[in-house]
Amino acid sequence: MNLSSKVYFVSLCHIAFSMFPITAQADEVNVNQVLVNKLNAQKDKIQAYSPGAGYTFQSASYGGNFGASSVKYLHLKVEPENLTAASTFIGACFPANYSITANVTASTDVGYTFQSNTYLNTDTTLTADASYGPANVKLVANVQTGRSESSTSTTQNLTANSSTASMSKNLKCPNYDQPQFFQAVGNVTKNVWKNDTNNSNLIPFYYYSFATKSGGLIMDADFQATFSKPGSITQGQNFKIIFYDKNNKVLAEYDETTIGCQGNPNSCGHQIYGANDTKGFFSTDNYKNATKYNISFGGNPNNIGVRFNNRKGAWTNTYNTVNQQQALPNGYSGADLGSIELTNKDYITTNAETRVVTIPVNKVLTTGASDGSPLKPDDQRYMVTGNFDSSSLNSTAMDVRYNMFSWDQLNKQGGYTDLLNQCGGATLTEAKKNWKNACGSSKSKSTQPLNLNLIKK
Repeated sequence: MNLSSKVYFVSLCHIAFSMFPITAQADEVNVNQVLVNKLNAQKDKIQAYSPGAGYTFQSASYGGNFGASSVKYLHLKVEPENLTAASTFIGACFPANYSITANVTASTDVGYTFQSNTYLNTDTTLTADASYGPANVKLVANVQTGRSESSTSTTQNLTANSSTASMSKNLKCPNYDQPQFFQAVGNVTKNVWKNDTNNSNLIPFYYYSFATKSGGLIMDADFQATFSKPGSITQGQNFKIIFYDKNNKVLAEYDETTIGCQGNPNSCGHQIYGANDTKGFFSTDNYKNATKYNISFGGNPNNIGVRFNNRKGAWTNTYNTVNQQQALPNGYSGADLGSIELTNKDYITTNAETRVVTIPVNKVLTTGASDGSPLKPDDQRYMVTGNFDSSSLNSTAMDVRYNMFSWDQLNKQGGYTDLLNQCGGATLTEAKKNWKNACGSSKSKSTQPLNLNLIKK
């Protein structure tokens, strides 16, 4: 009987770990707002970065990226589980020197699921590295936002090193008197991550989210602080209007400040007439003697003005000639003069100023350690907690061993009739006869390879 010389490269096991869907509701966390609230609480520290005298810190804002620290696991233990695969039996039906070789490669899909108690309002990339003997797998989980649950999973294939085992067996007369059958058995260890407090596959984890400029693990982000400087009004000079009679006798004087115009710059004329006159000019017949006036003012005439109103209700244009005695306009002197309107806009307004200053976050908030130390109120990190569900293949200590059974041994086990028929004879007597007939033949001097195909057991 001719046996194939092909050597098989055998996949011992392929294990896929499915992830369970997350049904628990998770609360959304606006990490941007959390950061801004912490910054605003440190207004005294931020005030030190004022852009100049008179500026006061108003509010902080942040429009950059957020990153995440490496995931840390709590209560983690690893339990090994052995996996075994065995080949079918292959018969050595005649005397020969047999060479037996089998290659075993273990591979698995490694599944990860994060189940967070909270989810962030910004997309965050988590990274966790795990080593499996000589192999290494890197997890990158993109935690999406705007979801009622906070789960995400990623699966990557992990292929461990191959294990090769070979053996030779000299099956010649007279040491053997019947066909022999070989079986290969491969072993590999699967290590399962478990919670050492309750032996479940849900392992508590935490990681920190924080503002970052580079997108990595460095807390190097900047924020913007808005400072404001209040506006001011510098009051100018008062002006005085003096009324005279024809003999230059002073009949009345009125002072006009800038206060009225400061409060209402668009309509700030101050009218003086009989009902509100405290000088006894318009409220008596004194006004009937007025023929001249003078505006006494030391500032810019363009900032002031005087209008006259007569008894018929008509108004003059605005007059602003200063420090010169002037005749009252025709129709507005003596008995015709009804009232005056005084306007003084001689003041300087300085508008409020706003300045935005860029400040490193770590100059204001503390940079917490990534070793699980408690968060401080001014810590720029935000801790996310949850459960991690993972199973993985974690060993390349694979081995292959070989079982050898005689025709008689397999026959007694039962179930191998078709295999035994391949080596000729339905009984032990016939098998031994065929074996003996092959003794001394050219076949017994050759070296024969055996084809071992491993299948799951």
